[in-house]
Order: sequence, then structure tokens, then C-alpha cells
Amino acid sequence: MEKANTWLSRLLYIVAGIYILAFIATAIMRMGYPFELEWQEGAIVDHCVKALNGYPLYVKPTMAFVPNIFTPLYYYISANVMGLTGTGFLAPRVVSTVSILVSAFFIFASVWRLTGRKTGAFLSAAILIAAFNFTGCWYDLAHVDSLYLFMLSAAVYCMLRKSSSFSAIASVLFALAYFTRQTAIVTIGFAFLYYLFYNRKQLITFVIPGAALFFILSYIFYNSSGGWYYYYAIKLFFGHPGDYSKFLTFWADIFIGGALIPVLIFIYFHIRKKDIPELYYREEAWPLYFITAGMLIESLFTNAHYGATGNAAFPLIAGASIVLGYSFDGLKRLSQDKKPMGFTVAIIAVFLQFAIFFYPPHKKVPAKPDRQAGEEFISLLKGIEGNVYIRDHGYYNRLAGKDTFAHSAAVQNVIISADIEYGGLNPAHTLRNEMIRRLAHGHFDAVILDNRFAFPEDSLVSAFYTLQDGVFENNHEFYPVSGPQYRPEILFFKSERK
Repeated sequence: MEKANTWLSRLLYIVAGIYILAFIATAIMRMGYPFELEWQEGAIVDHCVKALNGYPLYVKPTMAFVPNIFTPLYYYISANVMGLTGTGFLAPRVVSTVSILVSAFFIFASVWRLTGRKTGAFLSAAILIAAFNFTGCWYDLAHVDSLYLFMLSAAVYCMLRKSSSFSAIASVLFALAYFTRQTAIVTIGFAFLYYLFYNRKQLITFVIPGAALFFILSYIFYNSSGGWYYYYAIKLFFGHPGDYSKFLTFWADIFIGGALIPVLIFIYFHIRKKDIPELYYREEAWPLYFITAGMLIESLFTNAHYGATGNAAFPLIAGASIVLGYSFDGLKRLSQDKKPMGFTVAIIAVFLQFAIFFYPPHKKVPAKPDRQAGEEFISLLKGIEGNVYIRDHGYYNRLAGKDTFAHSAAVQNVIISADIEYGGLNPAHTLRNEMIRRLAHGHFDAVILDNRFAFPEDSLVSAFYTLQDGVFENNHEFYPVSGPQYRPEILFFKSERK
């Protein structure tokens, strides 16, 4: 049995390495694609371009621009990289790809710190990377999530160092995680509970630096935006209606596939661990318990948030990967004490987890016909005289030399929050009235919608604009390879041009 475990574990490490290499190759092939890999990427680039040019991100919502409701750190970092690479998708995708790989490194370092060995640490990093498809192929996208996970995983590693200086660094990293994505507040709360109950000597060291950075950056963003930062990043983000039925579906849709096996291995290890009580000191693992619990709860609430997709699983997968590597190494130690069966079970279970995460990499990379269809679409836009309103992909107007428009997802974030007022205004009513006025008065020479009539304002398009042929001849090209399958589909011209 011991010899079989040796060969099985070697094969497992090879499979883990293949998943890491497959992701890196896939990310590199996707990185230079000049069109959207996911339907909201263009809006992210618009944010980065504004930051690069020194314009405020948080402004009164208009059809020209509505900011996303996330905190802005990702946009500013990507904008700085964009200053080197030029405007487009490359810079934010580079930031995301590097961030997820560094996240894997910190998860590796965290498990190595807990166990003192590299085998379980390597599997933890590989499981995180292998979940690329399970999380919706978001790791390398122009989105905030991978940078957020980088900050979170680095903070976890610093907590495990258990020194005052590293607790202060962890505090700063948690604050930066919040200014990348506000959902970090859940995991921050669990980190605070750890210090409160199990490491009170470093509680002040942990609280003060992050709290100071939080108030300083909040003050800067609030004042530089004339207060609109508060409207979007606080009132809208935390005031959004949630789909709390997803609290139930979360367990079947995300937890079972992404975390059940690591949790079962973790439970099995703790049952068997009593055979060698000195295997780990209980207090050394307490940060792990609090942080992974926080990551689970954070994913649960993020999944219920309006518009959440595969990115909701990021914290859960990170926590599960740490738990898996920690427990896998423990069972390996038990097997060396003449108890090999538990380690055999763990190896088979990790093989099963990799099988659940399997994906064909070539299907996640846009094909040559997709690129050609995108180029033809930009040529179509250039050939239309006047203003073209593209409801769901306003960034493409930038490639055609036309004015860009707010993304429909950001617009709907405002519209669905009609009960939230700010500065004596109702931004939802103001924005909707502008949309009605400009669509009804024929402000646009053409309108392009996706393959759906999703919003009440769409009825104005069919009322005041004339339907033309579809945008694409082929029904299988130019769809995003990540996220919802939305593409520019339906072309309307102003009625007097029919």
C-alpha cells in the first residue's frame, strides 16, 4: 500500500502541474484577444481609460457613463499598467492573470507555513488554479476579482506568520482587498474575531493600520468624487436587492462541486489526527479555521448579490484549497506512521476533485472566426454615420472612433435602486428620464441590442427605430467564451432612414 501511495501521489503531482500549465497557456492565448472575453469587460476598460486620463470614476449617472458599484483599486492599478501597454484589454487582463498566479503562490506559502512541507502546499495552489473553469473562466478577465483574491490570500499568509509586524501588514492588505471588492468585509470580520478570541495581544496592531487606511482612502475617494463614491460603493452596493433563494442553491451549485471534497478530507484528517496528537499544535491552525469560515460565508452572500456569477466562488475555492493541502499533508504524515489507507483515500479524492474541474483549454480561447467577426463588426460601426448606441457593449464604439456609452449592467444597478436618493436627487429617475428622452427623440442614428429585450426602455427602440438585418450572419461566432452568452445582435436605424 505504501509503494502504491508513492506512485499515486507522484501521478497526482503531475496532474496538478498539468492544470497549472494549462491555465497559464490558456491565459496567454486569451490575453491579446482584442474583443470581449466576457460581456462586461469593455466597461472595465472604459473605467481604466478614465482613470488613466485623470477623470473621476464616480460621477452622476448618465447614458454616457455609469460607474460600476465596486471600489476602485483595480481600475487605478490597471490604468497604470495601461500607461505602459496602451489602452485596451491587455493591461487589465495582465493584472488579473498575474494576480491569480500570485494568489496561488500565497496559498502555497500559507500551507507550507502550516505544515512545513511542500507537497500539500503545491496541491493547494494547483487546486485553486484548476478551478478556472468551475469559477466561470474569470481568473484572467478584466475584472476586479483576481486582484481581490491576491490581496486576500496575501493577508491570510501574513496572519499565519503571527508576528506584530505581519499582523499590521495583514491589516493593510485586508483594507486594500476591501477597496478592490467590498465583499472582503465578511472575511475581515472573521479575521477580527480570530484576533479578538485567540490573539488578543496583536488585536490593536491588526486593527489600527487597516482602519487608518480605510478612513484615509474613503475620505479621498469621497471628496474627489463630490460624494458620488458613497452613492455607488456604499449605498448601491450594500443596498442592492439580493436573491436570497440562492442561499439554498449555493450548496448544490457551488459548494458541492468546489468545496465538498476538501471539507470531507479535512474532517477525515481531524478524526484520524487523534492517533498522533502532536502532529499539529491546535493553536497554530486557528487562523485557518476562522479565515476559511469567513471565505465560505463571503461566497454565500456574494452569490446572493445581484448580478453574481462564477466569481462568487473565488473566496470559497481559495479557502477550500488551503484546507485541502493542509489536510492532505497531515494524512500523508499519518501514512508514514503505518496508517496508509487514509492517505490512499485522500489521493483518490483529490484525483476526483481534479476530474470535477476538468475542461478542454482550447474551447476557452476565441477562434479565428470570432476575431474576424469582431473586426467586421467594428467595420460596420465605422460605416454608420452619426451616433450609435450599443446598450451592452458601449466600449466597441471606442474601437470605431465613436462616443462610448454606459454598460447596461451598470445602468441597471442604478435603475433597480429607484428608492435610493442622493444629494436631493433620485439618480434612477434622472437616468431613466434621460434614456427615454434621447431614445424617443431620435438622438441616435442607430441602436444595437443584444439577443434579448431585457429592459422596459427597449420598447422605445422598437417604437422609434426600424429593425434592420441581424448584425452577424453566422449564429455561432463572436459569443463570449466566459460568462453569459451575449453579443451585439439586433440593429435598428432611426425611423426616418428606413
